[in-house]
Amino acid sequence: MYMTILFFAIEGCTIPNFAEFTYYYATSELGIDQLTWGLYIVMFTISITVGVMVYSKYMKDYEPRQMIKLSLVLNFASSVALLVFVKRGYEQIGLSAEQWMLLFMQPPVGLGIAIAILVPNALLAKITPSHVEATVFAFATSIMRASRQLGGSMMGVFVNDAFIGMTSKNLKDIDKAIIISCICRLLPLTYVFMIPTKD
Repeated sequence: MYMTILFFAIEGCTIPNFAEFTYYYATSELGIDQLTWGLYIVMFTISITVGVMVYSKYMKDYEPRQMIKLSLVLNFASSVALLVFVKRGYEQIGLSAEQWMLLFMQPPVGLGIAIAILVPNALLAKITPSHVEATVFAFATSIMRASRQLGGSMMGVFVNDAFIGMTSKNLKDIDKAIIISCICRLLPLTYVFMIPTKD
């Protein structure tokens, strides 16, 4: 059980989060208005809901380790789509920024986040000892949430300050930040053995 909690704590802290810079890039560099960005956030929430439904209907009986691997690969794919977004690669195939966001950035991240939320919680519910389930489950989910929300943001700040130097006014190196994020999203595959199998 502790190895599983440790996996999610390490995973959350080793993937830098640059979401604020993505917002500034989309609105200031690409000229996407706040209403469109707000609709993107709504679509993001809908894609997670669809991801939950897909997972519940087709994937809930798969081995947790395999589902975590799938989540990592889907989140890597969404980071690659984000890299194409900031490099304006969508223009090469005749799409607008908004079309690219809707078609290629939402689907993988929705399913990836749904799996990343549901699988750990289901796994913890199964492996937590019955006489301390409330305490251990609360502790474990707190560690996971803190590592993803706080750890990822802190890692993003560290990487930016140490290697990139972006500000809300200077986003010329945002592609470097996203490349670092892409690489870091694959790192948990090297220690996914910490997640138990059905055996």
